[in-house]
Amino acid sequence: MYNNIKTISPTHYHDTRDLAAVLDDPEAPEDFQQTIIDLFAEFDIDPMDPDATDVTIIPEQMFAEYVRDMLEDCGTIPRDLPEWVAIDWEETARAVSADYILAKSGSDWFYFRSC
Repeated sequence: MYNNIKTISPTHYHDTRDLAAVLDDPEAPEDFQQTIIDLFAEFDIDPMDPDATDVTIIPEQMFAEYVRDMLEDCGTIPRDLPEWVAIDWEETARAVSADYILAKSGSDWFYFRSC
């Protein structure tokens, strides 16, 4: 799993199930594993509880892109929407954000929500 996630970046969103799997990966450096443990602690997520790790952590600046991907993945918005159809993804993200928690980790802000 470490080969798929080598950093926690404020420019990518992460599923905490994937991050929790890095904790069991012998190839993952200890400092990276500690970063994940610290992040989970900041968001009060128990990495050993499978129900508690069903969370997506989304950097604030990536939230509109995350919302678009989520709405396309669940079929709410068709993936083949014509280019001439304009959707204000920032405004859509603001509306969706009511269902998420915004929390700070270090100097970065992240949205998250348990599924």
